[in-house]
Amino acid sequence: MPITVGTIVTLKSGGPNMTVTSIEKLPIIAKFKCTWFELENGHLNSYQQGVSHFSEPSLQIVDITHLPELIVFRNGETVQLKSGGPVMTIKSIENSFIRCIWFNHSHQYHLQEADFPLGTLKRMPTENEHEHDPAQYQQKPE
Repeated sequence: MPITVGTIVTLKSGGPNMTVTSIEKLPIIAKFKCTWFELENGHLNSYQQGVSHFSEPSLQIVDITHLPELIVFRNGETVQLKSGGPVMTIKSIENSFIRCIWFNHSHQYHLQEADFPLGTLKRMPTENEHEHDPAQYQQKPE
């Protein structure tokens, strides 16, 4: 099965699940760019690898249930990178990219934003679709 944008992969040697966010096919090599969130600190990371057409990539497919599919998103919807990470809100959609915003909880609710290619995100339930716990937003006593 070929690796495409939106496929969840990992290194063959192990490591975090990553979402393929771009593939650039050149005459001699293909460049794969993968993105993931670190669970401990919420940092958004990326890894890029060039692979000769004559060699095997160091990536392997992890989850075939998240293969790319056409999903129509709207501004304000909640989404998540297919390989996991924080729940994000869609700020805007332009061409083939979705700009998302989210709070990095490990940095005292620092607002972050980034662009993600179409096919790399999955829709998340809205507040009406699951229990909302208002206590999670209350400040803790010092």
